[in-house]
Amino acid sequence: MQWVLIRVDANNDIGLGHVMRCITLADELAKRNIKSVFICRHLPKFLKIKLLKKRHEVIELTNKDAPV
Repeated sequence: MQWVLIRVDANNDIGLGHVMRCITLADELAKRNIKSVFICRHLPKFLKIKLLKKRHEVIELTNKDAPV
């Protein structure tokens, strides 16, 4: 199986559009048996739940994991 890492954040300040487009991309990749892993520092809980329900993996970064 192939994997794609998607680095994306969302919150009230930066919006949700980029995350939603990435979810659409990940859904299409899944149809081709390509697994998407979302790497996020800021992600609202409802989006994390949405990703997990769609069977995408989520890795949450802390402030010490990577620079902003």
